[in-house]
Amino acid sequence: MIKKTILIVLILIFISFIPMVNAENSDLDSASYNIEINKLDKKITITENIIINGETGYVFDIWIQNDSKNYEIDSGDIELNNIGINNNIYTYKIITENVKKNDQLTLTINYELSKNKKVFQKKFLFNNTKEITMKYNGNTIYIGENIDNNSFFKISLTDSEETEVADLDNYLIGIVIILVIIILVLGFLSLKKQQKTKKKDIQIGSEELLTTKKTLLMSVLKDIEKKHRSKKISDDTYNKLKDQYKQDTVEIMKKLDQLKSKVK
Repeated sequence: MIKKTILIVLILIFISFIPMVNAENSDLDSASYNIEINKLDKKITITENIIINGETGYVFDIWIQNDSKNYEIDSGDIELNNIGINNNIYTYKIITENVKKNDQLTLTINYELSKNKKVFQKKFLFNNTKEITMKYNGNTIYIGENIDNNSFFKISLTDSEETEVADLDNYLIGIVIILVIIILVLGFLSLKKQQKTKKKDIQIGSEELLTTKKTLLMSVLKDIEKKHRSKKISDDTYNKLKDQYKQDTVEIMKKLDQLKSKVK
């Protein structure tokens, strides 16, 4: 009975000791990241400041985005040995002597991306990334804590102004294409009517065409106003488009009045 009691006590002590060992080692494979992304005229620069707990002989991995250029790593007074590079993963070993487990190591990593890159990608390979702060052109875009191993992030590098211009261009191109198709179809129908009807019928066909144009322009004006209210287009763009389409609408209404007066 006494032997069983002693055995149970020893097992409990061993079990309680296991998480203490894990907790002690967990700091060794953890990191804190401060990532700054700056978009310049000819390139995109990335600076990663990483704080890890290292010791002599400790091996760790850093993931760097594909197609990066001018990669550099600075570890201060701590000397690192680059063990190898496998695809996007750079593996290092601390070779400076007398570096203890609780000693903090600060890494500064710099590299560049092509100015045409639309997305910044980052994979975190430490078992626990305690803190992450990401900045884009001086603005903080992400803050996180306790990120698990192999977590993968994608950050858009498209400026809001560029997105607005691209969306607006696509929107206007779509409107123009629709207007051209409708005008061509109505023009074809009007041409057929001209071959079969008298002058009065031709005038009626022209009136239908102008009325359709006016209806389309009014619809476009309403659509632009909705997008302006929802802040999808800027005030300056909205005012320019509104003035242009209003002027076109007024001209069409004048032509309609002229046709109606001729019919009378």
